[in-house]
Amino acid sequence: MRAILSRIALMVMMVLSICVVTIAQDGSTDSFAASNTKTIAPVTVSKYPSTSSPPAQTPTTAIPKVGAIPQTNRVLVILVSFNDIAIKQSEASWNQKIFSTSSKSVKLYYTQATNAKVNLVPASETSGTVNNGVVRVKLNRNHPRTGTAIDSRNQSLVRDALIAANGYVNFAQYDTNHNGRIDASELHIMTIIAGQERAYNNAALSVWGHMWGMAANVTPKLDGKSFFTYTQFGEMHGTHMATIGVIAHELGHDFGLLDLYNTNGSGSGLGTYSLMAKGAWGMQPGDSYPGQTPVLLDAYSKVKIGAVTPRVVSTTTTSVQTVYAGTTILRVNTNLPKEYFLIENRQFIGFDRSLIGKVYKGGIAVYYINTNYASNQTIGKQLVTLKEANQGILGYSQLNSGSTSKSDAFYYVGTGMRGKAQQIYLNNRTNPSNRLSNGTYPNFSMKVNSKPGVAMSVTIGPAYPVTGIALNRSGVYIKKNKTFQMGATIMPSNASNKGVTWSTSNAKVATVDAKGKITGKAVGTATIKARTVDGGKVDTVLIKTTN
Repeated sequence: MRAILSRIALMVMMVLSICVVTIAQDGSTDSFAASNTKTIAPVTVSKYPSTSSPPAQTPTTAIPKVGAIPQTNRVLVILVSFNDIAIKQSEASWNQKIFSTSSKSVKLYYTQATNAKVNLVPASETSGTVNNGVVRVKLNRNHPRTGTAIDSRNQSLVRDALIAANGYVNFAQYDTNHNGRIDASELHIMTIIAGQERAYNNAALSVWGHMWGMAANVTPKLDGKSFFTYTQFGEMHGTHMATIGVIAHELGHDFGLLDLYNTNGSGSGLGTYSLMAKGAWGMQPGDSYPGQTPVLLDAYSKVKIGAVTPRVVSTTTTSVQTVYAGTTILRVNTNLPKEYFLIENRQFIGFDRSLIGKVYKGGIAVYYINTNYASNQTIGKQLVTLKEANQGILGYSQLNSGSTSKSDAFYYVGTGMRGKAQQIYLNNRTNPSNRLSNGTYPNFSMKVNSKPGVAMSVTIGPAYPVTGIALNRSGVYIKKNKTFQMGATIMPSNASNKGVTWSTSNAKVATVDAKGKITGKAVGTATIKARTVDGGKVDTVLIKTTN
């Protein structure tokens, strides 16, 4: 989340895509004199969502316009102490938290989330351990106690921290495009503020994790260079060092990624399914604290950050791999140029292990992208919407309802969380459907052909509706405790969704399972009904059970 100053015009750039494939596998004011300061009114203030609730302020974030994200991203971490409170953790601890390659770190997260397309490296500096990317400074003032607010005091902290760090860093070397300003693509400025992270708990000496920008009247000029965006976090989460989730999320904003939780509080947006939503607070089994294992990026964010170029498809059967197996993202375009679908494979691997306990099974994730919206705002006005495979089973969307219960949104072959066959189709007749914003439906149908796995087969093709169903018998005699497999023919033969549900009029006489296998139970008669999932076409067969 980040706030962008009213003096800075920032625009959001987004490009995304999909297809049919096999997919493999979260007190005191600033020191500026009033006469030298202009009122700084951010256009919007976006705050990192708290662990238990949506942000305290409505965060409609403006994202900096960014070009291609470089593979090597240099990060300068400034640890900021005050007269009344000092940084508790060591320089080495913060180096590990951000740059470690052997334990959970922000670097390791982005390496996995982007298939090594984004690499975080320490900035060059001469403070403490030379060139580990971490500089310690102390400001001659008390903690500003900004708490839930994000305002000019936060920017002034960054300004003064940069000035204090200037003796250890040659900022001029980072202005590689020679525009006189240090941009995020050249150097990420990260400030760790002594005290608490307000998004985690309610403490007086706290700041709220955010990404923002500095206006011309705030940014210092050091080594002949001015500065633009920064990230800022409280050092502690209660009694423990801040976890990496909030840091990875806000750094995502510095890469140009968007908030994908619903910013007005109506619905959850992508909820636990993305780092850019509530997935930043992810925990895998064995973790002690929220945010230790943030969920991986969603498909839209993976494309935007440059981790993968989506494969545009219209008719195909292909294998879709997870981010750990090379990453396949399919894009299905529609007749509305600003609306399309993205398809990826998500499994409980690596950082996505934090989905365990929150999501029933891994599988194919389908996202509806509507670039008529610049962000996720409210239900029905979302840039990115996850199509929840179990919505038709439940009768409602868990993400729209704000439910925190375990969910089952991925498509896969197998039994879902409610003991019923999981949805494997997405087309104009399914729930959820592929309906577009103008009420029309694109002429495509998706079918998932695989059980959950690091590579899953997906078929995409034109949508052909079901026109009828015919059972292969009109009547069946069956003995008690014997079985009979009923067959059904779906018309036309190339129908997109050939799903059938089975039911019996009298389970005491005869039962039928999800695949049409009938079992005689007691002497008598019963009617077995077959109903097509698409169109609700029905045929029946009379069953007589005998001794």
